[in-house]
Amino acid sequence: MRKFPQPASFVFGVFVLVGSALALGKDSPVRGLDSGLPWKIARSADQFVAVAPLKSSGLSATSTDGTNWQIQKIIASFNAVTHGRGKFVAVGESGAVGVTSNSGENWQITSITTNHLCAVVYEDGSFVASTCAPS
Repeated sequence: MRKFPQPASFVFGVFVLVGSALALGKDSPVRGLDSGLPWKIARSADQFVAVAPLKSSGLSATSTDGTNWQIQKIIASFNAVTHGRGKFVAVGESGAVGVTSNSGENWQITSITTNHLCAVVYEDGSFVASTCAPS
């Protein structure tokens, strides 16, 4: 007869998984980038891309080693970035969505909603974004 885990251990496992996901999304200082900005970073096999919001625009940065960064000012204020299917996708204020190739440069920016977007993930062939929690 097969024994199943007790409910308490299942809840603990989910809590640990959720806690790990939240920990990955926290702002963290990155060498070579302004530590006063809330940088979010995604990585492909050979490129790092970081985004940070500013008041009326934003910054995007690229690096091949995670240490030496090339920073560019962009017209969108992005809050999160992810990588999947050969491209980087970033989301941000006023529903802004940016897509760029593996190079991490030359963002194609559009708006898909008027809500602020705070998170984006790539899973099972799809990009999924979420709105920000009310303050």
